[in-house]
Amino acid sequence: MSLAIRLASFAIALAASPPLIAGASEAIPPLAPAADAPRGFALTSPARAGFALRLDAAAFALQEGESLHPGLPARDLAVELVGDVDCASAGDYAFLLDCEGGAAALSAAPLGCGSGGLSPTVSGRRPAPGERAQLQASVTVAQPGRVRVRVTFARRDAERAALRLDWQLSKAGAASFAREPLPSRAVAPPAEHESAWRNEERAAAGRQLLGERCVQCHAPEAAANAFAPRAKLDLSQVAARADGEWLARWIADPSALKRGVAMPALLPAEPREAAASAADLVAFLQSTAFGGESPAHVAEAVDAAQARRGRELFHTVGCVACHGPREAPATVFGDESFAREVPAGVAPVALGELRGKWRLAPLAAYLRDPAAARPGSAMPSLALDEGEAQALAHYVVQQFGGAPARESALLDVAAVARGKARFTALGCANCHEVASGGEGSGVSGGLVEAAVVSGGPPLAKLDARRGCLAEEAASAGRAPRHALDGETRATLRAGLQSLAAIATAGAPSAPLERGRAAFAEQHCAACHEQHGRGGPGAWGVYFRSRVEADLGDEGRMAPRLDGVGGKLASPWLARVVGEGARARPYVATRMPRFGAPLGEAFATSLAAAEGEWRSDATSNAGSDTDLRVTVGGPSAEQRALDGRKLAGSGGMNCVTCHSFGDRPSAGTPGLDFTQFATRLRRRWWERYALAPARFKPGTRMPRYFEEGASTVALLDGDPARQTDALWHWFERAGAMPAPEGVPTGERRVLAVGDRPVVFRTFLARAGNRGIAIGTPSGLHFAFDAEQIRLCEAWRGDFLDVAPVWEGRGGGVAVQLGEVVWSAAAGPLLLLEKPGGGQPWPWDSGRAHGVKFLGYRIEPDGTPVFEWELRGGNAPFDAPPSGEAVKVEERFLPDPRPDVLFVRKVVITVPRDGLALWVQPQGPRARLLIGGMKPPAGVEPLIVTPSASSPLELLIEVR
Repeated sequence: MSLAIRLASFAIALAASPPLIAGASEAIPPLAPAADAPRGFALTSPARAGFALRLDAAAFALQEGESLHPGLPARDLAVELVGDVDCASAGDYAFLLDCEGGAAALSAAPLGCGSGGLSPTVSGRRPAPGERAQLQASVTVAQPGRVRVRVTFARRDAERAALRLDWQLSKAGAASFAREPLPSRAVAPPAEHESAWRNEERAAAGRQLLGERCVQCHAPEAAANAFAPRAKLDLSQVAARADGEWLARWIADPSALKRGVAMPALLPAEPREAAASAADLVAFLQSTAFGGESPAHVAEAVDAAQARRGRELFHTVGCVACHGPREAPATVFGDESFAREVPAGVAPVALGELRGKWRLAPLAAYLRDPAAARPGSAMPSLALDEGEAQALAHYVVQQFGGAPARESALLDVAAVARGKARFTALGCANCHEVASGGEGSGVSGGLVEAAVVSGGPPLAKLDARRGCLAEEAASAGRAPRHALDGETRATLRAGLQSLAAIATAGAPSAPLERGRAAFAEQHCAACHEQHGRGGPGAWGVYFRSRVEADLGDEGRMAPRLDGVGGKLASPWLARVVGEGARARPYVATRMPRFGAPLGEAFATSLAAAEGEWRSDATSNAGSDTDLRVTVGGPSAEQRALDGRKLAGSGGMNCVTCHSFGDRPSAGTPGLDFTQFATRLRRRWWERYALAPARFKPGTRMPRYFEEGASTVALLDGDPARQTDALWHWFERAGAMPAPEGVPTGERRVLAVGDRPVVFRTFLARAGNRGIAIGTPSGLHFAFDAEQIRLCEAWRGDFLDVAPVWEGRGGGVAVQLGEVVWSAAAGPLLLLEKPGGGQPWPWDSGRAHGVKFLGYRIEPDGTPVFEWELRGGNAPFDAPPSGEAVKVEERFLPDPRPDVLFVRKVVITVPRDGLALWVQPQGPRARLLIGGMKPPAGVEPLIVTPSASSPLELLIEVR
């Protein structure tokens, strides 16, 4: 079938589907779904009836011969993606689709939110091989609601194909935003597809379990590409690490020692037979480690000081994320202000029963380098040094108890031979590798050859009610005994049932599914949140910063992974996963080292999930770097010089937050400039620079670009020229001198020139999320971004920031001069009146629905702080809401002799009828509302702004 005919058939199917515009009989989904509601797009294909996938983004990148799913054919792949997009503000929305390797169609239509203009289905011309075409659909939304977006794509043969959907909003005032990837949090898959994609998610989980537990004994045959290859675990030295008695208990019944273990019980059910068989297998394993004689071992004493250090390491460097906490935060950190109980939760990887397993030296060696001590081990390295590994070993042995003392003993040659025979007969070599005998063992050497268990049919021929999956012993026969609950059995059966369709489709390579499976297998969600799922939850209290970094959760938590494949350059992403490379050394939790193969696989699959090619593929360079060559314009070197000037204290003053190589910033220990060009994709960074809060809700990075103009005059204030210059400087920063304002190591007193200076650091009253504002008049301010309030003002010199970086850093910057005004505690504005005659609250604004949105810099350098007022139960990291009250505040020295400074507060409400309560003002302040003084004696004061125009509050501080 030709590409044109296939696309035409798609258009017919689209026309036959239910109408896109909501009618009176169509149920409209709620605008604000529950926090656990599914997000993303539903993907269907005419190749498989009743099949659906849920994708976090309408995006993919497939190399030649690859598919979106092993059950969908790669050749002539045809798919449809549908999602209901939350449009939180009225305005003109544009949906923009980039596609390559086939023909696409795009449509967008409102669901009950009104439209002043509706685009029809838009079809693009067929792009040439290697070329990306762009389609656009526009919708005018009259009031907040949902828009259904539909994308169809028909691939040309099996060639390389890619797709990515972005959006933008214009003509909506402050709510406008430039083109950006459509985030999963703004999209919901239509309810009619939910059952199908949930079935597929269970089937995918089943295939993952099959890959972990079953394919070693049951050949996947035609569905082989649905499973990742697995290395065999080398047991040659296992007896040198683990005590023989513990090994015997493990071999007899692994699930009795560790919850969720993949290894089955293979020995006879009769206890005496099982004990004898286990003893023989242990003798064989001891022979591979020691030869003919097992050495003596003394009982080892735990060093209490080492164990105390190990306790903190276990709970901070990353062990806690996978294995769960062992002790309460108050005990771990020696601070009674923390919780005294261990937070509840289920560890992704249970430690199990380790009593009597370990001796200190082998455990320390294993912890320091798991792959070397235990080839094939799934446990990654945390780059522990020798002292850290020893401390952790002492802590683990203290928690569980170490291996007992053992006398030297000759091994029974007959038992070793029986153990080798049992190892082969039981099929242990399907999963394990082991040298068959050491010197003096009486058994000939060499690797034990793999032998498939007798009676192990291919996966496609398994009876899902018998054997390993049987619910009753009578139906299990002599099959290995897995400790399976009903949920796990159902999941495995779903995986088995999906294999027939995968075999029919030819089981093409599916990088997106491989990436999702690897993400789950490596338990990345134990540390990282991605698309609203995962993260440490209640265990986040153990995630710490090595210094009191002025970054809030960014300074201690693992970063979110939304869109990470389109953000990070592929070589850097491969280094992060493979080698544990890090850009935030102040975070105590370490990125594990998973090895180069997995690093490369993640770099490819995460990029593919964002519709991006690897950034280090030379043939794909143009799709990411977007290099701009201006004929007759400034050279690359001149643009880099301009970028250096922009980054310095005479430009955007980026040096106050970002380090430069081994020279720290003057304040916040931010990311290193010299790594930007190697870490980040240029297109992502340019979009982020224009609107930081769109990419990181709650970030304190200022906005320098407003409505197409920069607040900094260099390069005529042109945002495109400025971001271009900065990127050219990033590419050359390591070879150029530091920008103006980077500390030199001498006394670090920040001076204020003829423009205000905004500086994020640790301040005495504003805390570890303090923002200091220095003004040319000599009156300076401290803003607390944690409690979201102006704290105080002082006169004189600005700041001495040396304590921030002395020693280990984390000190409090010294406010030079005299404090001349201090604010009352508590938020400035509330949506709800303090009840029961209670006084104005003194605690954080966060507790009362105040959400910090960051600040922007005006052309004269003045910062404008922005926040929202929402219900008190709104999560702190929720994205900005079109239904919230918007507040802007600036504070300016005043030339009048009787006025110290003026606080200008502008309030914008989404609708009429909202009441706001204003914090009572002390005797030194005069409040003006809309230029008028309110009546006296009203405490607290209520105001009711109009949605038609912002309300201005002026507070004159005397």
